[in-house]
Amino acid sequence: MRIVIVEDEVQTREGLSRLIERIDPRYRVVGSAANGQKGLELICNKRPDVVITDIRMPQMDGLEMIESLARLNVTPKYIVISAFSEFSYARRAMSFGVSEYLLKPISMMELKQAMEKLELQLQSERMHTNEANAGADHRSNGVGDGWNQFGSSDKNRRKVPSVTNGTDGARLVLSRSSI
Repeated sequence: MRIVIVEDEVQTREGLSRLIERIDPRYRVVGSAANGQKGLELICNKRPDVVITDIRMPQMDGLEMIESLARLNVTPKYIVISAFSEFSYARRAMSFGVSEYLLKPISMMELKQAMEKLELQLQSERMHTNEANAGADHRSNGVGDGWNQFGSSDKNRRKVPSVTNGTDGARLVLSRSSI
């Protein structure tokens, strides 16, 4: 997984980077930033899978950064870290699609569990995307007009509409008599 860390405290930022490397060698920190504004630019350029961000930072806080990224349709997975256990922060973070909210100081086990959870979510999303793409490829091999041809010979061949649900890959095939 490609990871960006956005944290204004240098020791915390560097410590998180070292901790991530120890958790799993497949996890790569591809960049870090000291505030939300720099984080926004970095995330738009690097397109990481996961962003770990503090909430309170100078120039732009972590939640403002996440909201700006959502408006730009940049949607990595997020882990928000904070020294504040106020419910309003957590609720606002969750409204932006934040997956995990961890309180400082962060233990290696907490971070490992959060990273593994996000890795599973990413794998599941990629699998659904691949299934949806395979369905789109299958449909495009038909007659090209949103209809699939069925039948073993030209005489018996008929066209039926084919609809694929992109979220779970389920297919619905309707006959002419049902439409």
